[in-house]
Amino acid sequence: MRPTRFTDEMITEYTKEGYWKEVTYADLYERNAKEYGDKIALVDDSGHRLTWAQANRAIDRLALKLVELGFEKDDILVIQLPNRVEVVLLLAACEKAGIISSTVVRTLRHKEIEYLLKITEAKGFVSVWKFRDFDYYEMVQSMRSDLPELKYVFTCGDEVPEQAISIDEILSEPLEEKHSVEEMKKRQIRFDEVGWLGLTTGTTGFPKVTQTPMALATSVAPSHMSKIKMTGDDVVGALCPVSGAARGLLRFNPFVGAKGVLMEHFDAEKAFKLIEDEKISIPMMVPAQLAIMSQNPNYTKYDLSSLRVFQVSGAPLPPHVADDVETKFNCMVVNHYGGMDAGSIASVDADDPIEVRRFSVGKPHPGNEVKLLDDDGKEVGVGEIGTVYFRGPTSVGGYLKDPAMTNEAWKTGYFCMGDLAKKDAEGNVYIVGRKKDCIIRGGYNIYPTEVESILTTHPKVAAAALVGYPDTIMGEKACAYVVVKNGETFSFDEMVAFFKTKQVSANKTPERMEIIDKMPLVSDMKLDKKVLKEDILNKVNAEEKASNIKS
Repeated sequence: MRPTRFTDEMITEYTKEGYWKEVTYADLYERNAKEYGDKIALVDDSGHRLTWAQANRAIDRLALKLVELGFEKDDILVIQLPNRVEVVLLLAACEKAGIISSTVVRTLRHKEIEYLLKITEAKGFVSVWKFRDFDYYEMVQSMRSDLPELKYVFTCGDEVPEQAISIDEILSEPLEEKHSVEEMKKRQIRFDEVGWLGLTTGTTGFPKVTQTPMALATSVAPSHMSKIKMTGDDVVGALCPVSGAARGLLRFNPFVGAKGVLMEHFDAEKAFKLIEDEKISIPMMVPAQLAIMSQNPNYTKYDLSSLRVFQVSGAPLPPHVADDVETKFNCMVVNHYGGMDAGSIASVDADDPIEVRRFSVGKPHPGNEVKLLDDDGKEVGVGEIGTVYFRGPTSVGGYLKDPAMTNEAWKTGYFCMGDLAKKDAEGNVYIVGRKKDCIIRGGYNIYPTEVESILTTHPKVAAAALVGYPDTIMGEKACAYVVVKNGETFSFDEMVAFFKTKQVSANKTPERMEIIDKMPLVSDMKLDKKVLKEDILNKVNAEEKASNIKS
């Protein structure tokens, strides 16, 4: 399948400039099976421990089985699994068999999965039978009558429903003796074709399905790896879903034959133990998980000396969390920037100065262009705030079966990220907030990320989020939602006094504060500001009604 928005001219340009190379992950697995055959490639919580040779053989068997079952070139397989080695194997197997895969987080349920299976017309679905008290097989069976294209349901693990196809049984069958692996090369996904379908995350409506070209991953991986100086001696730990912020394990490891360790369900103490046992040097996670680990005092019970770089993405990284982590774990924290609708955009470098690593998302990857535009569409100067627009070789191919939405999103040749940012003289990008979240108080713009970064440096504050609420005089005012650290109390007056010590504009001091037990999260442990906006609106409306009754 050709990515919707990539023309022959774009593909030629990216290839000629060396950003896109004619390499695929199926090729890399075959190479690694020969060069690193006995080296451990994949480990998970389910007891799997595969060498590169074993992993490649498993990939061949899965690919051969899919072809044997009748999967055609560009058919689609949806994979909903916790972090297990089968996720990695199936992605490479699909690529080898010319099948487009779509991995989704295990927290999606009936409505989202049915929507995805319908829009993709998926021929197969892979899950575990049950995981953490949820029956995935029952879920998909309940919708089979409305999914005529869905022919096969596969299940991983020891327990397999009677009508499902066992992945374990496929892996134990020597299909390479029955069919030709070489013959599959004729249908293998090319570097300039769609390799995977991504699913956007959000808090309203159904997610959008994006096309990810093979070359997006194979071009951005070397850039990421060079920035964190990753080698084959590193051990990557996926502490969050490999379908989300830990996809680096899928994309980086095969290039250098590094070991990947997958954690099914995040728990701070179990993460410490996994780091100690497997000598993980590059954990991949979202900021919320990093904060949870830094606040767990039991980290001192474990040998974490293997840690080298925490790679974090999926949400803004509070500077105080990065400071705390680097102090406690003696391990660098790097952040990177992108979006499922757009692609992989920028990343900080391990050699960047501390202030760049703390407060920016670094520089764009090779070939990428990032423009910051004002409301009139003019590019802003150094240090000035504008809306982020992006294009380049690490961008997505558009939306599946929706050329109109694709054309609308990329009509200028650039994708609007909806983020507000500024650049320094060296070209580093500093995200200051979402344009839709910008609070306009009496004509003055307040950028939540900037205010949140200040508030979270207070020693009593564990987490903070800023949202706007309506005001009849100022138009909008800002309310800070705060989670305090265990055993602490924090008052509005303390917050105001703290902002005065920071010597920032008085407009940036929130005019209201709400203390909550924890931040609402959506999908991949991202903050759900919609919940906070609804909460403050309800509170303001209730107070207004009460005031009217009294008067």
